[in-house]
Amino acid sequence: MSKHLADYWQRVKDELTVMFLTEPRFQLTADDHEAVRQAREMIRQVYGYKACHYACCALYASGEFKCGTHICCRRMHEFSVCAEHRPIERAHYRQQKGDPDPIVTLATFHGGHDTNGQKSGEPYLASPCEKCLRLLEQVSPDCLIVIDLDGQGRLAKIPLEAVEFFRHPRRHNGE
Repeated sequence: MSKHLADYWQRVKDELTVMFLTEPRFQLTADDHEAVRQAREMIRQVYGYKACHYACCALYASGEFKCGTHICCRRMHEFSVCAEHRPIERAHYRQQKGDPDPIVTLATFHGGHDTNGQKSGEPYLASPCEKCLRLLEQVSPDCLIVIDLDGQGRLAKIPLEAVEFFRHPRRHNGE
């Protein structure tokens, strides 16, 4: 990527950061903070297994919460289920039943360890993988993702289409 293009995208990201930090609709509510707390607690509970890289908590329009954890088969690395799968599955099921209850906020945490299972830091907020983002666009297009905008604890909610600007570099589909 050329320096000019990289500078342009950095300016876009900077403008988005200001918008997400200042506009009320992107500020976390008490329920959003509860989703973050539950996701953080879930990753701490399952971290000991070291087979779980991610945990998430979804807040639905009804006010209900649903957590999920990443499942990876160590013998067959191609088999993996994302943490967001169960919450997305619930939203899809309700939509198909004719009683929609879309996800309004989603918080996902990475366990803070490397691919060998060694602790490399504290759990941190991560974005959903590409597969989950596409599914969210179908079942909960207005879902907002909780992220740490600068790695310093400045949390905000961002729309699905802005996730690419703030994606943590270690987040890959089925990691």
